[in-house]
Amino acid sequence: MAAVDPVATTHGGETMMDGGFMVSYSAGVIEYLVEKLNKLMMNHPKFVQELLQDLDSLRKDLENISSGVENEQVKKVWMKQVRELLYDIEDWVELEVATKAHMGKTERKKIKEFKDQIKNARERGKRYDLLSKAPSPGEDLVHAASSEVLVDCGLLWEEKTVLVGLDGPKMELENNLKSEQVKKLKVLSILGMGGHGKTTLAKEIYRKLKGQFDCQAFVSVRRDTSTRTILLDILQQVKPPRDEWDSRASWNEQGIISELWHFFGSKRYFVLIDDIWSISAWNVIKCALPDKQIGSRILTTTRFKDVAVWCTKRPDDFVYEVKPFDKDDSRKILLITVSAQRKEDPIDIKSSDELLKMCSGVPLAIAVTGGLLADKAVDMSVQLKMINRSINSTSWQYYETSQWMEKILDISYANLPLPVKSCFLYLSVFPENCTINKDRLIWRWIAEGLIPTRHGKRLWETGEVYFNYLIKRRLIEPTFNCDDDQPMGCVVHGVIHDFIASLSSKENLVTINTCFSSEQFPCDVIRRYSVHYDSQDEADTLMSNIPHLSRVRSLTFFLGFESMPDLSGFKLLRVLDMEGTKGLKNNQLKSIASLLLLRYLGLAGTSVTELPEEIGQLEHLVTLDIRRTGMTGLPAFTTVKLVSLLSDCVELPRAMREMQYLEEVSTIHVSAQKQSTHIDGINSARTPQALAELVSKSKRLRMLGIKFVSAPGFYTKIDRQGLMHFLDEVAQSGLQFLSLHDYYSDLLDVLLDCWAQRAPRHLQKFELKTNTASLFKISKKMASLSGLTHLHIKVGAMIQSEDVHALGNLPNLLLLNLTSYGTSKRCIISKDGFQRLKVFVFECPYGPTGLQFKPGAMPQLRRLRMSLRAGQTRNWFGDFDFGIQHLFNFVHVRAIIICRDARASDVEAAEEAIANQVSYIPNNPALELSRLDRHRVEKDEEMYISWRAIMLSKVPVRRRKYKDMSMRPSISLIR
Repeated sequence: MAAVDPVATTHGGETMMDGGFMVSYSAGVIEYLVEKLNKLMMNHPKFVQELLQDLDSLRKDLENISSGVENEQVKKVWMKQVRELLYDIEDWVELEVATKAHMGKTERKKIKEFKDQIKNARERGKRYDLLSKAPSPGEDLVHAASSEVLVDCGLLWEEKTVLVGLDGPKMELENNLKSEQVKKLKVLSILGMGGHGKTTLAKEIYRKLKGQFDCQAFVSVRRDTSTRTILLDILQQVKPPRDEWDSRASWNEQGIISELWHFFGSKRYFVLIDDIWSISAWNVIKCALPDKQIGSRILTTTRFKDVAVWCTKRPDDFVYEVKPFDKDDSRKILLITVSAQRKEDPIDIKSSDELLKMCSGVPLAIAVTGGLLADKAVDMSVQLKMINRSINSTSWQYYETSQWMEKILDISYANLPLPVKSCFLYLSVFPENCTINKDRLIWRWIAEGLIPTRHGKRLWETGEVYFNYLIKRRLIEPTFNCDDDQPMGCVVHGVIHDFIASLSSKENLVTINTCFSSEQFPCDVIRRYSVHYDSQDEADTLMSNIPHLSRVRSLTFFLGFESMPDLSGFKLLRVLDMEGTKGLKNNQLKSIASLLLLRYLGLAGTSVTELPEEIGQLEHLVTLDIRRTGMTGLPAFTTVKLVSLLSDCVELPRAMREMQYLEEVSTIHVSAQKQSTHIDGINSARTPQALAELVSKSKRLRMLGIKFVSAPGFYTKIDRQGLMHFLDEVAQSGLQFLSLHDYYSDLLDVLLDCWAQRAPRHLQKFELKTNTASLFKISKKMASLSGLTHLHIKVGAMIQSEDVHALGNLPNLLLLNLTSYGTSKRCIISKDGFQRLKVFVFECPYGPTGLQFKPGAMPQLRRLRMSLRAGQTRNWFGDFDFGIQHLFNFVHVRAIIICRDARASDVEAAEEAIANQVSYIPNNPALELSRLDRHRVEKDEEMYISWRAIMLSKVPVRRRKYKDMSMRPSISLIR
């Protein structure tokens, strides 16, 4: 028989390599089961041994599954049946057997049933000739590439490919929106198919122009999103909630419209509505966006021409249709993507032109294809031959662009290593356009059993490599901010999300609640259920279908709800994630003790204020995420084998120091006082000595975050000895990541003296954030902290060049966030120092900014954020010569112009100078300008002169407080 394309598809469009996911995941379940059953051998040797032998035989059958297309549908059905059988065995072993000391007649009968089912499954596999050929094993990513290289690929994607070909359209649309001749409300709609770059274009325009408006909002619309949710999102962006008791989440649609109409009444606003799907939705949304003829603007994107036309009915409105990239821009994107990883093996022009025929000028298709060819683990010549066969195939040559896009995703998915396929499809749990936090995603992968055990590797490390690999393959888009040099999370493009949602639905990996809403109840047993609440009606639908969810292993809630099902009905639950849901009450978690198999509990961003005591009885709990909840205390943990505690600032129970499995603890609350406290009667510890004990006993601890808190009279009770003991323990430990938040500036000498003599051996990331601006000068000894990678420091005086130079000597510094009162003289940053810095934040909220970069400065800088007072800077230095044009490698700059006590001409001059400097950088970095206190601009020249006279008359009174006049804050500090 002739050889068959391994990624060929059926006439129904189904991917022939879908089975790879099932093989991988089923093998993972068997691996976990074998581990569990081995622990039962002591009490039940005979029966467990027989079941282990059968599982091992089944695993060998899975490894020998045929890779051809013969009997493809039969093969899929067989593998799905095997996987469901393995689920049932795992559920029974964990819930019924693992806690029993003796195995009775009932248990022996159940084991016999499972053995018979395994035997029948194996016989069916042989009968239908499904096991005739063994595939080549998947590439082991852990050894294929390093995390650092993969992350850099994400940065290259951000800085290069997304901006290629957009300059012309971007400038045209910006000029159209900025036109000051049109004071009426103007709507501009960008029209284009999925993957054509309309969202990228819209976001670049929004980022560039939003600072010129009084208020702004950016909302992404899903197909199933209600207009009420869209309007509430806009309201919460332009008028953020003041406290956690904000009640607007419960308002009806009309109430939100009225509030927005009133709020926008006197403000010039800019709203971006991304991927709007229907005319009816626009008809409701526009009711909240008044036209007060003060130059407000609305930007929409859509895939539908009728929607675009309907949104732009005014004479000055405009529809811009995104065109496919031409051959030159398409080739540029492909070559940049491939050459980033294959500099020694670049793709030739002829081959690239053949590939571009298939991509049809669609940016997403080009990026995904480039990501596949850039993978060093994939033989480029083999891939090119396979893709060219598809291009020249008669059955494909008449395909439309959307069908080619699906074909490209088929090929890319087929060439993912087996474990990564499972992790990739799992992303369909999250809603479309959702920003997914990296920590949350990786710990969920681990809790679901999707990360295979690798000798000598922690599960987290393997998961992070998989995450970075998906970035490199252009299948997820990394998200960044100025708090870290690495991606904080990811977003899945809508077209790719549709692709994985379809596959995961076919394979029964994830079920979305919309199947209930559409009255199409799934035939398969529901194992993972993702609830995208958009109305109370959908919540009620879920409540009525709880009996069908009794075998759910993973339950995820998004948005808010007024009522939640009784948790005691979900006995098999391993993952419970309610992050960001509103309306969750403490008492709704009381039944959590019944979830004996729970591994992951996500409560981040909820209104829960305390956990039930019963949580300490969940012995399988691996990850507890309570960030952004305001929780400060934890119940007593007894049997739990917690691996990851994610929090903002909680008191560490004393019992937790005995947990041998802890790998990640962030962030716990400590004081440098010689005392311990009690919270709610729980024995807790918050001293450096207690932290030293935690580090000493927790041999597996990888990451530790600490927040220092002070108390009245604390300065008389500082436990310097305890702090040194803690730092000594860190230096000797295997800790890889240490974060010290609000570290006392007065105790920097302890840190410097301790680690100058004994630097930590294994520390890869060290983040230090000083607490207040009580530090008046930066010591040259700071350079002795050679392991310091992330520094947030506040200086309570005018910063001097020598202060910055002292920080520049830190050899491994990747991120610097420096806040000061200002600069009394030009603060020069030359080519000496800061050789590895990637993120620089410089804030002068009170005085002038004289920062100036010289040629060769900060050679690896990627992101720059600076805030400056326009009036003070111009008065003090006479210009805004920051030398930004010398930062050749950075990709994003955000400048916050503080308008208080400045003239309009000062603000405009600052913005113009920064934009001009950025325009000289070849990378074409993204520029984001915004104004703070814009209503405080002094437009009247006489009023400004009068204000200066008043301020200057007050200076001598304050001047007496400063012995060193160079330390004196500028006059803008005087209130």
